[in-house]
Amino acid sequence: MIKIFLISIMGSVFLTGLIGIAPLNLSQNTYAIKTGSCPHMDTLWHATYGAGLLVHGQTSRLKELSPACVVFDGHVSGTPMIDKDSHGASDGDLHILLTPDAKDDSDLMNSANGNRMTVEVICWGKPSPSYTNEWGPFCNNVDPHGHIPNLKDGDHVRITGKWVQDVGYPTATHAKWNEIHPVESIEILH
Repeated sequence: MIKIFLISIMGSVFLTGLIGIAPLNLSQNTYAIKTGSCPHMDTLWHATYGAGLLVHGQTSRLKELSPACVVFDGHVSGTPMIDKDSHGASDGDLHILLTPDAKDDSDLMNSANGNRMTVEVICWGKPSPSYTNEWGPFCNNVDPHGHIPNLKDGDHVRITGKWVQDVGYPTATHAKWNEIHPVESIEILH
């Protein structure tokens, strides 16, 4: 009986020690994040407007989150479109909104996302001269059309890409939502 009691006490002390070493982070359920394979991410990140290719001493508007490469399953919500700024110019990125399949995937989002994940496929369209004049030819040698399918509202997809938070753009008061930007791959699920 004493032996069982001592083993119980030692087990409790051991478990308490583990919890003290590796506390649970309930604000971001990292255990739910599925990591992916992003072998081309260095090249894609360098070609991402406002991220990898910086000029004029500017800092990145996309804050890298960890893990860098994630997998997100969801349904396309609305028609994917190339974003335009208030002047009608574009960086060429295809903007996709996804409703997550599972609660686990919603852990990649934050309160600024609402109920949808923002996803951007870089260099889907040709960047406007106002962007390339400032940032240089950031889409040279990047063509996602060969490996990224055309999507429509309601498509069920699995997206793999870089997990970031969009901060301070185009104004400092911009909502800081999480994104998958840039996209490494998109698979249409059935």
